[in-house]
Formats: sequence, structure tokens, C-alpha cells
Amino acid sequence: MNMNKPSSGYDIGELRTRLIAINEQINDLKVPVFENRDAEIQFYKVTKPNLYAQRIYEVEYFNILNNMPLGTLEIRKTYFHQELVFIIRFFRNHAFHYQYYRNNCTELDDRYFLKDSEPIPYRMDYLFAKFIAYEKIQYYLIEQLSEKPAVQKLVWTGDKVNLVELAYGIYHTHQIKAEVSDIVEALSNAFNITITGDAAYRMYTDIKRRKVISPTNYIDQMAATVRQQIEDSYSIKKTK
Repeated sequence: MNMNKPSSGYDIGELRTRLIAINEQINDLKVPVFENRDAEIQFYKVTKPNLYAQRIYEVEYFNILNNMPLGTLEIRKTYFHQELVFIIRFFRNHAFHYQYYRNNCTELDDRYFLKDSEPIPYRMDYLFAKFIAYEKIQYYLIEQLSEKPAVQKLVWTGDKVNLVELAYGIYHTHQIKAEVSDIVEALSNAFNITITGDAAYRMYTDIKRRKVISPTNYIDQMAATVRQQIEDSYSIKKTK
């Protein structure tokens, strides 16, 4: 009976369009002449609840989106958590009937879904519709609560050969237990740059053939820069 994954957000115009379409389907839903009791139960237990659930869902989903506070991810998560608590509380308040729905029980169908049930008519079609809609809302809320802050992409702005030099430096100093090609690939992925294994090997060959500049030119520059920064920091401390 569960509905599909929620769609993305929409405005009041989209909501109105969806509700008009759903209400037309509801208005066109005629109570048929049932051939037997099983057909009547199927109609009030499955057919009608699934249709009404669409309308309940659209309204609830719209309200959640439009009442969502502005602010950080944590503020939004607090809001979604409060909404989820409401849904869970609703299920708990109707625990017996919700488990009846969840487990596809049939023992009380005659009482719950037959128009002329005895001794008291106790139709559950609308409550089942709310179960279907609220489960879909619950899925959406849990998905939002699992959202993680966006990670800023790091982009390598230097020459590719410098990254290859760094990769081989890591490899030859045994900082990582991996093949050099794997290290190159990992660094390429981390810094959003494309360096194939063949390209990395050709660059390393060129590095080894250097005559004018050091084979470890980039690593030397890195070491010198870090060393200078450390020395400068000491100088600043001494002047204070």
C-alpha cells in the first residue's frame, strides 16, 4: 500500500493543479455494485484509501515545505525532527489499527470495511488513507534528516606534474600502502583533476630527466615555503 518516494518542492500553483487533478479522480470514483464481500473490502481497504491518501499527502507535504524556517541546516533538521515526532505520535495513537494496516491483517476486515457491518459500522478507509500518506511523509522527513552539509570541492590549480611529483614522493617514502597509480588516482579525485596512469608515468619520466631544475622541484619549493613560514612565525613571536 505504500506510495512512491516524494517529489521535489512546489508552489501553491502546483499544489492547486495537483489537487484539482486528484479531486477529479475522487469525484469520478463511483462506489460500484459489489459482487461479493471481498470486492467491497478491496474497495474500502485499498482502492479508496490510496486515492484519498494522495490528497492528504499533497496538502501535508506543501504545509511542511511552506512552514520550514529559514536558516542553517541544523535549524531545518530541528524542524524536520519535530514534524517526524508528530508523525510517529500519530502512529502510536493509532497503534492497533496501524499494525493492522502494516501487517496486512484481515481478521477484522468485515467490521472495518463493510458498509453494513454489525453491530456498529466502523469503516477505516480514511484512517488507512492517512497511514499511507503519513508513511510517505515520514520517508521524506527521514531523508531530510540524513542530509549532510555540502562539502566544498577542492580544485588543484597548479601544474599536473607537481601533483605527480607529490604522488611519487608519497609512494617512495611509503606513507601509504598502495601502488603509485592508486595514489595518483586518489589525489586526482580529491582535487578534481584528471591525470591518467599513462600520463602520470610520462610526467615522472620527464621529472627524472630534468637537468636545469631539481627532479624534486615542487617538493623542494614546498619544503622551503613551509620552512620560511615557520621561521617567520618565530620572528613575529620574538617581536611581541
